[in-house]
Amino acid sequence: EGLVDDDNPTEVDIQNVFNKFKSGGTHQMDNDDFLFVLWVDHGGDDASNGIDAHNTYFPLHNGDNIYDHELANYVNGISGSLRFILQPCYSGGFINDLSGDNRIIITSVRETETEGGWVEKFTEGLQGNADTDPNTGNNNGYASIEEAYHYAAIHVLTNSDVHSQLDDNGDLNGHDYNGYDMMGNFDEGYDTTDSSKDGYLAARKYA
Repeated sequence: EGLVDDDNPTEVDIQNVFNKFKSGGTHQMDNDDFLFVLWVDHGGDDASNGIDAHNTYFPLHNGDNIYDHELANYVNGISGSLRFILQPCYSGGFINDLSGDNRIIITSVRETETEGGWVEKFTEGLQGNADTDPNTGNNNGYASIEEAYHYAAIHVLTNSDVHSQLDDNGDLNGHDYNGYDMMGNFDEGYDTTDSSKDGYLAARKYA
């Protein structure tokens, strides 16, 4: 809808876009609305030293950087459901800042990893392939966000050594579809049948 007119938005432009969805904004959201945020571009990490770094960022073409905690501040106060699909390298580092109630955060990789070829598979999955794939879908005619995540995650893990992450239970920690957390530790934190685990909410939401 032309929320940003500039092909090379600044950090202030991005912040102003999210402000439009807050109370009093031109696109104010209600509790039953959802905002789908797809971020496709480069990513960086000032130190590349793990989940506790809190210094992952998305660079803009004008030289600005949007850090994980800054994006979290920009979206705080928006009502409804927030769904983040983050493709850049190191994007897993955004999970602990964005995580919260009624939020789905999917990243192409862990905070310490670089990305390649993920978002194309995620999009393909949303278009229906994830629902009909026997490894990821229930073939009910609709591709859920979890099915699309799972579809893309299997692809990248099969063809590389990177690990897509999903967090939708608000515990600040993402998981692989097979249960491994963002640090690579197995803790049974992913279960689409358990409302307390990652994967449950995303399996019941559609783009």
